[in-house]
Amino acid sequence: MKNKILFLSIAVLMALSFFSCEQMEDFTAIYLGLKPEFVEVVQYNTTAKIKGGEENKIGKDNDFIFKPERNVLLSPYRIAKYEVNQAAFFKVMKINPSYFKSKAALGEVQLKRPVENVSWYDAIAFCNKLSLQSGMTKDDLVYSVEGIEDWNTLNYSDIPVEKNDAWNACTVDLTKKGYRLPTEAEWEFAARGGNTSVKSWKYSYSGSENLGDVAWVESNSDHKTHAAESSTKKNCNNLGIYNMTGNVKEWCFDWSDWSASEKLEKAWVENPTGPTSGFARETRGGSYSDTDEKFCTVAYRCGMEPQLRSMSVGFRLAQSIIE
Repeated sequence: MKNKILFLSIAVLMALSFFSCEQMEDFTAIYLGLKPEFVEVVQYNTTAKIKGGEENKIGKDNDFIFKPERNVLLSPYRIAKYEVNQAAFFKVMKINPSYFKSKAALGEVQLKRPVENVSWYDAIAFCNKLSLQSGMTKDDLVYSVEGIEDWNTLNYSDIPVEKNDAWNACTVDLTKKGYRLPTEAEWEFAARGGNTSVKSWKYSYSGSENLGDVAWVESNSDHKTHAAESSTKKNCNNLGIYNMTGNVKEWCFDWSDWSASEKLEKAWVENPTGPTSGFARETRGGSYSDTDEKFCTVAYRCGMEPQLRSMSVGFRLAQSIIE
């Protein structure tokens, strides 16, 4: 038995000797069995009711979701404590497309830095593929794209890099339990602390009125992304969520249609997912490269075309809580 163990150990060491340092990190990531760590924002069997009013307003010139003229209902959901990191993306997609692949800050693990340089198309593909790789079935998937029958066989190279009608017409089903992007309303509710009656609801940034306490931005980031799970991490918000302000902007599901956003609903709106079409998808939260504090507020909205990739844009997972 000892000889078998010794032989296996030697075989593993020989296999690992063919990897460079960076490849070794990637090799290790494959076997980490990574599972997203979530925070329940709206608890099971409850509904969040956000009534419109001036008390929801943050700052000036912000086209925030919870407007005085709009009332919103959110069903139970959870959201990830951290942005999707490079190790998780590599494990699922078999590639690390990030611009910041090296030179992590002191005390940080390279592959725990957020993945960036990912399109909205990349993000929804990751969500569906992770769901399947986590033991869910095709019936559990949140996103559907015409022409894709088996997300397991979809490769990173199959994802469009030009605007694509089928991917733009992607449908979403929030009654499914698969992993997904948060809607804009879910993202902002979580970023503001998930409770309209506490002080943090009015904070300009996620978890603080002081930007530097919670965010990596141009003034303190050394012009690069940072790992949330590290000794250098910034403070979380009162839900225990990190980096919803700064580090990387985060894709949301919704289309960014500015004309449609001005048409405010007067009645209660349940689980809004935004316009049915548009030019760009929403990104929220600001990034390590932002110089204007306004871009980092929890209410600031910014869009980007869904096929584009940027080294300042990543994403965070969400999941509906299903009985």
